Amino acid sequence: MAETNFPEVGTLMISLIVFLFLMLGALPFGSGIIVTFVTILLFGFAPAMPMQSFHGTVQESKLELQRGHSMSSPLSESEIIAALQSLPGWHYEDHRLSKQFQFQNFREAVSFIVRLSFHAEELNHHPELKNVYGQVELALTTHDAGNQVTQKDIQLAQAIESFNWLK
Repeated sequence: MAETNFPEVGTLMISLIVFLFLMLGALPFGSGIIVTFVTILLFGFAPAMPMQSFHGTVQESKLELQRGHSMSSPLSESEIIAALQSLPGWHYEDHRLSKQFQFQNFREAVSFIVRLSFHAEELNHHPELKNVYGQVELALTTHDAGNQVTQKDIQLAQAIESFNWLK
């Protein structure tokens, strides 16, 4: 169930009432600004922050238990090679996973990047990417692990392959 931030709701309500009085002409404009400013100072007004999902934390904990180390621990070369078996077109070189995608045009390449951005944000793991016209080049490493390949990189590559329409 969603939590309610009462100071935020109070500030919003008072601000709406002040706005209503301003619109009706019952409150001089300058007074309305002062009342709104004082209300913000008293109650504080900040946009509601979305609740953090614990899905990633639970998933990470399960993997830690299975593998014996965290999602940010570098994978061994044999673990990376095993993971690449299910990631067509991905390569491991210079301590990173990489892949090139060739689309028919710029619009299609950018739509791929936009779709990728949603998955990257969901996983809180962002690739290095380069786009020239219809070509997109991706490189995945984990900065927290000294720019080595971790389970986070494998997970993002798998997410990318789940929507990749160039198979």
